[in-house]
Parts: sequence; C-alpha cells; structure tokens
Amino acid sequence: MIVTNEDHEKTIFKRDNELNLDKFIGKDSENEDTDTTFAPAKKDDDNNEIKKNESTVPGDAGLFDLPSQMQGTWYSVVDGHENKMMIGQNTVSYVNSDGSSTLTLHTLKKDFDISNYMLKPDYQNQTKGWGRAGQMNYNGFNMINIHGWNQSAGAGEYLYWAQEKGQTVLVQGSGANAWTDAVYWKNQSDAQANVDAKFDNLLYQ
Repeated sequence: MIVTNEDHEKTIFKRDNELNLDKFIGKDSENEDTDTTFAPAKKDDDNNEIKKNESTVPGDAGLFDLPSQMQGTWYSVVDGHENKMMIGQNTVSYVNSDGSSTLTLHTLKKDFDISNYMLKPDYQNQTKGWGRAGQMNYNGFNMINIHGWNQSAGAGEYLYWAQEKGQTVLVQGSGANAWTDAVYWKNQSDAQANVDAKFDNLLYQ
C-alpha cells in the first residue's frame, strides 16, 4: 500500500499477510540508510518530468555550468574606469561605472520558441535576473555566448579565456564577430598595466 501527501509518498510493505506498520513509521529500520523511499519526481504543466536544476518555467532546461577556468574574480580598465567581473558556477556578476548586476545563467530548451513568452509580464517576472547561455567555437576559442533571457535581438556577449603575457586572461566580446570589448586580468595591477594593450590573437573591430 502506498500512502502519499503533498510532500512525499511512503510504501507500507506486507509481511506474513500483515501490513508492516513498523516499517511505515520507521521503528523497524535496522539501518536507516537503506530506506529507499523518496519524493516523487516534479512535473511541469505538461506532465513532463523536471530534470535536475530545471524549473517549471517554460523553456528552462536547467542551470548552465560555467567552465572552472572562468570562475573567480577578474579585473579590467575600460575608458579610465576599473571594472570587475565575478564568475561563479552558474552566475556572472558585473561591477562597473554603471553600477552592479548579476545574471544567473540557464539553458534554453532545444526548439523552444521563447518569442511566444518573452513579452508576457508574468514570464518576465519569473525570469528576472536570468541569462541564457550556450557554448560555441569561434576563431579557435571555446566561447560562452550569453543573452538576457528575454533578449529578442543582438549577438549577446561572449566570454572566453586566452593566454596573454604568460597568463590566463578572460576576454569579453560582443557583436557579430565577437569583437573584443575588454580583457580581464586576475589582479588589478595587471589590469592597470595593460589598459591600452591589444593582442594579435584577439579580434578587434
């Protein structure tokens, strides 16, 4: 017999033609770690099982994991202003002359037409602070392409790492050809020392 409530379900086993109520209330557990009961899988509005990190928001295929090489705090100087970018496993935070912001990156489901949703206020509220991210290879670099979740046009932003002056740097690009907007360094002194530097292996407009 299976007993369910809104949080979980529990199975009552039958032993020698009697219901094993001790098993149900937990008194019979010789080793509690062997209890294999678990909450039923969450379902979306179309009764499809929701995968790990996936929400019920239409089009969301779960959190996007950023490469470990990108994670950490990075510094750049652009137009005389020091910018800082903090990258986590699923988040990108910016601090610059315009203030600060954070995007939580998600993956858009394949073949999902987000244009049917992005102008709906409820959908915008559900996905506030979200970005949609994907990987691509361009000009020999493995890039992360990021758009605002409800962004309808534009190439978005590109993030990738490169080797410059003997160290790993984080490159931020934009536009149709992922033109370099800024090069981020692991410390502020290198960012200050390379304000006007341009590198042959990077694309500039």
